[in-house]
Amino acid sequence: MTDEFLSKTFLLEKLNSIKQFISKREFRYYHIDSIDNFIIHIDKFNSERTSVRMAHQIDEYLTLLNQKLNEPHDKHELAKKLFPHIWKIADTYKYELGFRHSTPFWMIIAIWTVVFFIVNATGPAWMAIIAAVVGAIVHAIWVYTKKKTRRFF
Repeated sequence: MTDEFLSKTFLLEKLNSIKQFISKREFRYYHIDSIDNFIIHIDKFNSERTSVRMAHQIDEYLTLLNQKLNEPHDKHELAKKLFPHIWKIADTYKYELGFRHSTPFWMIIAIWTVVFFIVNATGPAWMAIIAAVVGAIVHAIWVYTKKKTRRFF
């Protein structure tokens, strides 16, 4: 590995060339949005050495992805093979820059449903509705703020 820094522009161009061959519905299998977010924040690390290392790891991932997409493949199997590579990158972003996993929508609904029933069992229905709605609004604002800064993967 060379200490030469791969520019954001270079990585984004490489990613965009790969995006042309993948439908938007398949982005999740190949972690395209995550890689996009990682590239956007590549220069936010405190250490230039970490930025260089992450740029090279992202470049290696994009090279591997491009190579695998040109071969006959099953998207589910390929996603399983790519996961360790993306996890290694995501782990650094998680600890260095505070990135978080995006929470599945069904899990959010489940949590606020449980909150509703717990509060409803201990008090009047109107209090349960208010608690669930206020909690959901606070959570939505928090998620919006995180997504606005694009610190999720």
